[in-house]
Amino acid sequence: MSRLFENPMQAELDYFSKTGIFPPMHLVAVKRKLAEFNPGLMLAVFNAFTQAQNIARSRLFDASALCTMLPWQLESLIFTEKQLGADYWPVGFAKNRAMLEVIIRYMVEDDLIATVFSPDELFSDPDILKT
Repeated sequence: MSRLFENPMQAELDYFSKTGIFPPMHLVAVKRKLAEFNPGLMLAVFNAFTQAQNIARSRLFDASALCTMLPWQLESLIFTEKQLGADYWPVGFAKNRAMLEVIIRYMVEDDLIATVFSPDELFSDPDILKT
């Protein structure tokens, strides 16, 4: 196995420094048909993942009972927040609009999609756009 970047941490910090965007690690997608059939589904999925992120984050900072066996876990978290800020994986449409615009542009440039569209067009539920 080989890595795309010899030093991925430095590559990501450099990218963040240039763009203000920390590369996302995961995206969640729901088929349009399913979302249209279940009008509240998208907001429910969003709320569930937001709650899960909040729980995971609080567990990481629980110094009395670390949830991993990673040495220097708290030091790594402090370093991360010093470099990227506390909201390094922001939740919500408004906080991720610029990142979504970049992803769409990259996908067009790489011929993965042919149509340019706005991030708003990714979501059928207007409530998601308010987050």
